[in-house]
Amino acid sequence: MEQTEVDQIRFCAFCPNLCRTHYPTSFVPQREYMAPSALSYIGYALLNDLLKYNKEIASVLKKLEAFDECKKACPYNYDVPRHLRALAEELKNGTFSKNNLVTR
Repeated sequence: MEQTEVDQIRFCAFCPNLCRTHYPTSFVPQREYMAPSALSYIGYALLNDLLKYNKEIASVLKKLEAFDECKKACPYNYDVPRHLRALAEELKNGTFSKNNLVTR
């Protein structure tokens, strides 16, 4: 995972949800924990050791379909769902380490 990806996850976690209007009501029940900023905050918390990765978090990070729709409306053109999937994969495989973050 690159530092730029980590920065985008952090930025999205604290964004005022400008993309929220694109959050489709037909995909999943409207739950605050499924909002783009909430999912990004989960990633931010994992990156900063505020949360420990477990099966419940793994389950939440698999449900990014609505977030993919929000990506299309991101005024910053960030692809945070891709970054969260990469983070989840690294955590699942045990290959994530903050020491291995690549800085561009």
